[in-house]
Amino acid sequence: MENEINGGGGIHFRVDFEGRWFGPDGEEVNEASLFFLTQNLRRDGEGFFVGMGFGPAKLVFEDVPLHVTGLELVERGETKHLEMTLVGGVTEPLDPETLYKSGDHFYCRVRGGNVPARFIDPARDELIKYLKMDGEDIYLVL
Repeated sequence: MENEINGGGGIHFRVDFEGRWFGPDGEEVNEASLFFLTQNLRRDGEGFFVGMGFGPAKLVFEDVPLHVTGLELVERGETKHLEMTLVGGVTEPLDPETLYKSGDHFYCRVRGGNVPARFIDPARDELIKYLKMDGEDIYLVL
């Protein structure tokens, strides 16, 4: 379901189902700009926006605002966790409590549980290696 722009005007960015970001001109955003845009992603009562120096730019998305592009098992001594790479290159640990499945897709919440993110195919394939599913329940096994 697409997140609508309220009021229809102003600068906006669009994120397609596969996690590609497009600028106000309709062109795909380059990697260097993606880092800046995703770092400045904010949420208010009307939805998500990118905080910019000249004012906020609305974010319109087909599914979710962020996507998990990579996943890696990190071991530190006796502790293990899955480290996610989000679109834009930022990493953060996966919080297993936020993991859920809808249809054929896996989702989680990132940025302290404030932003939904979907695992795109390569990250999803890596995630599946660590999952055990029992009916509707999903268990992460490291």
